[in-house]
Parts: sequence; structure tokens; C-alpha cells
Amino acid sequence: MERRLLRTLIGSLAAVLMFLGMSVPSAWAQYGTQGKVNITVLDADGRVVPGANLQLRDLSTNDIRRAVTLDSGTYNFVNLPIGSYELRVSASGFGERTFSPVVVQATKSTDISAQLSVASTTQTVQVEGAAPIVETTSNAIGTTVDLKQIEDLPLSGRSLTQFSRLTPGYNGTWNGLPSIAQGNNIDGVIGHLVNPVITDRSEETQDGDEGCLSVPGIWAPTVRAMHAVVEGFDVKGKPITVEGTGLMARCLQHEVDHLDGKLFLDRLSGEARKTALRALRSR
Repeated sequence: MERRLLRTLIGSLAAVLMFLGMSVPSAWAQYGTQGKVNITVLDADGRVVPGANLQLRDLSTNDIRRAVTLDSGTYNFVNLPIGSYELRVSASGFGERTFSPVVVQATKSTDISAQLSVASTTQTVQVEGAAPIVETTSNAIGTTVDLKQIEDLPLSGRSLTQFSRLTPGYNGTWNGLPSIAQGNNIDGVIGHLVNPVITDRSEETQDGDEGCLSVPGIWAPTVRAMHAVVEGFDVKGKPITVEGTGLMARCLQHEVDHLDGKLFLDRLSGEARKTALRALRSR
């Protein structure tokens, strides 16, 4: 009963990577799901503006964070959930500026320089378009790999190293380091789906190799629906729906099976099942 009441599905890139059976040294900590926005406020002559009022609104939840720039004219909003935000900057004697959307990505810093103009009357300047993610305080090379890239990229052996080599700035080495001193780290973006139930599956199917960390090293062609719809609740109890096609649909069905006490081995038949069970018994 308790298992039924608290069935939680991790629906995320991290789960996708783990589902593929990839092993990588990584800290699956909360910082991996968050980013930050670094703000510098200047006047028209390039001098810093201390005491400027900042308002950062999450466009998906309307949650608002407020702050005031320091004597250095700067302020950093940290521990921000990934997503799109609206930033309003105002100060006494200056026109207000609005930046939207400000995109926050996992483990990334978004640097914004807001230059205010003197205004004798109320004035608002709207700046539209995604603020570029520029990190000036770190020499780390990083990028974000989305689900479409995972589905479209032809992977040889499902090696994460191939993803790391897509990172802008990589030219055969990381920051000029010798190969023995090189390394990479992948931070997953973690979401939650509580009490998940598959409410719809497409008639179209997909047939591809599937593996599982519960039975590491065993792979077998497994038929799944090409598209799946899963309904459940987030960590705050709000109803949510997650849809997936292709690899994501396979992951959703695979993880929900776990919550029903099934492994992908239970969905095999014929010679594929016999081969997989023989490999399991030989361990």
C-alpha cells in the first residue's frame, strides 16, 4: 500500500542517462538543477548604480524575488530553478528597464549588464529576447544537451564522452590539459512525477535495445509504444502531465514498469527472453 501511495518517477535527463546504463562520476546534488543570474547596474556614463531595485519573476510560476544592488552596483540571484524569468531594474532618477525572457539553465550563470538612462518622468525600456548566457567568473567549459540531441545524435556505444566533445571550446583537449589530467562531469536536471499512471500509449511501436541498472550488462530488443502520456503530481501535489516520444516514451514506460514490480525482461518473449535469462543465470 505504501508503495502505491508513494510511487515516484524521476523524469529527467539524469534518468534518461542512467536508463541507458551509462556510468559517469557525477554529483547528483541539488546544484545540478539550478542556475544563477548575475546583475550589474550602470548609469549612462558607465558608473555603477548602488541601491537599484531588482525584481526577478519566474514566468512559469509568477514567483517573485526582490533585491537591491550592493555598493558595487551588483547583485547575484542564486539557487534559481531552471526556466525563463523577467527582470525589472529601477532606481531613483532613472527610467526602468525590463529584460524578458532571461533564461536560466542548470549549473550556468547568466550575466546581465543593465544600463539605466536618466529620466525626468516615468520611463520604461523593454528589452526582449533571451539574455545570452555568459560566464565571466569561471574557465570551465560547459554546454547543455537536450533530449532532441540525445535522440538525433548517432552514438557509438552510447558514450557520454561524445556529448562532451560537442561543447563549444573543445578542440581535442580541455583548456590545454594533457589527456591524463582531463575529465568531464554531467549534471542532471531532475524533475519529479509522483504516483505516475500511463494514461495513453500510441498504437505505433518502437523496437530497440533496452537495458536496466537492476540487471547491468544485459541488453535485449524490447517493444514499446512510440508515444506515451503519463499523469501524476509534482512535489507540491499539483497535477502534471508528461508526454514523450521515442527515447523519452521508452524511459517513461520503463520506469513506470518498475513501480509495478516489472523489469524489461518481463516484456521479452521467445528467443530474446531465453537469451537474456541465460545471461542472468550465468552470473
